[in-house]
Amino acid sequence: MSVSLRQLEYFVAVVDEGSFTAAAARLHVSQPGLSHQIQTLERQLRGPLLERLPRGVRLTPAGRTALPHARASLAHAERASTSAMRASGVDAGELHVGTLYSISVGVLPAALRTWRRKYPDVQVRLVGRPTLPSAPPRPPGTDRCGKSEPRSSSSRQLPTCSYRVPGRA
Repeated sequence: MSVSLRQLEYFVAVVDEGSFTAAAARLHVSQPGLSHQIQTLERQLRGPLLERLPRGVRLTPAGRTALPHARASLAHAERASTSAMRASGVDAGELHVGTLYSISVGVLPAALRTWRRKYPDVQVRLVGRPTLPSAPPRPPGTDRCGKSEPRSSSSRQLPTCSYRVPGRA
């Protein structure tokens, strides 16, 4: 059995997008090619991961079990790539920014332009929400991101990029 990262990426995209068509568009691949890769993955794992519905997909029990492992594998591969680049002296990576839609069309574009000029090799991925969800209480000893404090000396924190909104104090 030889499961590829591409197959896992496609599987996660189909789940996240809720359909093969939307996932294919996001991944810039053909829908039949995406479908073929998912079918190959299902054959390799010896069972269906997705239930095909008239309007979208639903995870099967095997899919629900495989999904967190697929996400973890993709995250590990990304960390391995970033670590290798960092060890080679390349300061590159990916910055995930959670934002509300109202901010992403107002303040955020100018702030991201400033960031891109300063860190051109860091990819920025926006995750938008229409409204701010109510946050559950933070467990004691964690920061706002849910990470345990204090940070280890081996982890590197990228500098922040501040942007002041004109006309605001």
